[in-house]
Amino acid sequence: MELENGSDEHSDTILTPICLSGSDSGLSIDSPPPKPSLKPPNTYLEVAYSLLQIFISSTLSGVGLVMAGLLLDVVQHWEVFIKVDELFILVPPLLGLKGNLEMTLTARLSTAANLGEVASLGGYLKVVAYNLSLIQGQATIVSILASCLSVLLGLIVSLGQIDWSLVSLIFASAILAACVSGLLLGVVMAVVVYLCATFKLNPDNLATPLAAALGDLVTLGVLSLVASTLYDKREVTMWIAPLIVSLMLPLGVMWLYVSTRGDTTKEVVKYGWTPLLIAMCISSLGGTVLDKVVMGLEGLAVYAPVINGTGGNLVAIQACRISTSLHSRSTPGNQVTDKEVFKIFIYIY
Repeated sequence: MELENGSDEHSDTILTPICLSGSDSGLSIDSPPPKPSLKPPNTYLEVAYSLLQIFISSTLSGVGLVMAGLLLDVVQHWEVFIKVDELFILVPPLLGLKGNLEMTLTARLSTAANLGEVASLGGYLKVVAYNLSLIQGQATIVSILASCLSVLLGLIVSLGQIDWSLVSLIFASAILAACVSGLLLGVVMAVVVYLCATFKLNPDNLATPLAAALGDLVTLGVLSLVASTLYDKREVTMWIAPLIVSLMLPLGVMWLYVSTRGDTTKEVVKYGWTPLLIAMCISSLGGTVLDKVVMGLEGLAVYAPVINGTGGNLVAIQACRISTSLHSRSTPGNQVTDKEVFKIFIYIY
């Protein structure tokens, strides 16, 4: 523009648009309008939608638990369960172990889905691969510990009377049941979480109860079949059970090493053992009680998985939702404010 002294100079000032409004005294400069704040979602609609999802998944979970109870009522009369009391002691800790592993796997995958990490199929498959490796390693190690605990409790209950030739059968059955069911259910849960993310459903509400119900049914079925087969063939192939144990133990260590390559699973390998071991000890005490009362109370085996599983499923859903809420508000290691924690718990409950 042309200045008063007549020289043609251009101003280097960058002009930005402003809002002008008329007034009695002239023009005034208004500040830019504030950014529109995001409206919170309809809380009542979200709660109703979540309740519907939880009702459907819990109903299917109840069906799976009933089927697991019916299966336990059938296999309790098999010769291997009658002759080997330690198998009955092993059932609750092994089912609880597998349920814990599957639910923690589902919780990690659900949190990843809710945080948008499922958008890339390749990235999601990488996360699934590391988590399946972690599950295989954890299942191998903790099933061995559960077998040791069941044998120890069997010694205490039977006052030292135990058939040591069947100890390897107990270990082999537990390891195979845990690893086979872990692989099958891990793949199924990965697909379920991916489908939930694809169809805009909350996997926290749907996947966790399904993992628990299917976990009990599949693990009990594999345990019964493997134990019965090894028991029937024990005189011909006495070396199979020790061979299974000797092969699966180094494989479990290898799977744990592979899982340390993942960003999220390596932390679980370091710090995720304490809650699993505590849960295993509590479940083993429950197995001792079940072994003592199942023969005296007809039909108890049918209701045991249902009674034990229903409350656990609801609490697992709550834990998954809290975990997702915490991860969406902060990163692990950073403290969330008390106000945020209060909001999370009020909303979850």
